[in-house]
Amino acid sequence: MRALRILTAAVVGAGTVACAMPAWAQADAAAVPPVSLRAYVPTTISPEAAAVYAAYAAFINAPEPAPPRTAADFEALYQASEKSAISRSEAIVKAMGATIIERKIGGVDALEIRPKGYKDD
Repeated sequence: MRALRILTAAVVGAGTVACAMPAWAQADAAAVPPVSLRAYVPTTISPEAAAVYAAYAAFINAPEPAPPRTAADFEALYQASEKSAISRSEAIVKAMGATIIERKIGGVDALEIRPKGYKDD
């Protein structure tokens, strides 16, 4: 029983300490923009890193889709994911100048992806 009282006092005490914000932190807190902490871009990072963070803000703050509940819901989610992945992959292949060759290796369908300027030696 004594251990439980000590543990409770420690937890309550830790919560009290954690809630008390020092004066220097209160001054900095006023400078933080009112955005979701998930999309907050700190001012202490480089402009390049800030641009990367900012580019993900819309994705991070997007509402969560409803979870699939039926086989049709799962199939629709799969098809949307597949379409998105294929379009991103095609864009990367085009930007990199790679070529893709469909092959059968040992009876298994495979894709041979060659970088731009590939020469077989």
